[in-house]
Amino acid sequence: MTPDRRAHDGEEPAASDEEAAASGDEPAASDEEPAASGEALGLAAVARPHLDRLARELGAPVSAAVLDGGHVVRIARSGVDLAAPTADDIPPRAGALGRVLLSLRPEDEWEPADAAALRETRLRGWAEGARSIAVPVRGVYGLPAALEVAAPEHATRLETAAVVERLMTVARTIDDELRASALERGGR
Repeated sequence: MTPDRRAHDGEEPAASDEEAAASGDEPAASDEEPAASGEALGLAAVARPHLDRLARELGAPVSAAVLDGGHVVRIARSGVDLAAPTADDIPPRAGALGRVLLSLRPEDEWEPADAAALRETRLRGWAEGARSIAVPVRGVYGLPAALEVAAPEHATRLETAAVVERLMTVARTIDDELRASALERGGR
């Protein structure tokens, strides 16, 4: 990790993977392809045009991610310089994207210290971090997936509600396309 990286959602990143491991934090997020790449690649292909449109519409970076083990893995991004370092060096439970992804797991897999926040995220249907908003994408063959948009620092409740509604609409559209694709493949 480079020293100039900044963690989002108010958390300071660990200085190295070794330091993160020593602290007991979960592994850092990355832009690497997850081990369960078939489903993730299908999600990325379906999500990419929607993310491009949403990033232009909102004027903010948007991404799709999956949870692979203890890693948040961004599988598609738009509205951001892909060569620039990302602020993903935080444990999944610390940011909005990770909280949504973790909330999709069965409750018996949750850490007891995280259970209340994850239950609230699950019931609410979305999570808000210091600088991001995330919503789940359902029906991705059991692979926890989510969409995230960088939120303005001083967004009003109405602006946040509008972004959440727009993200949820895009997530439903992606989900519908994934299900249609699965039905199409199953019918051959």
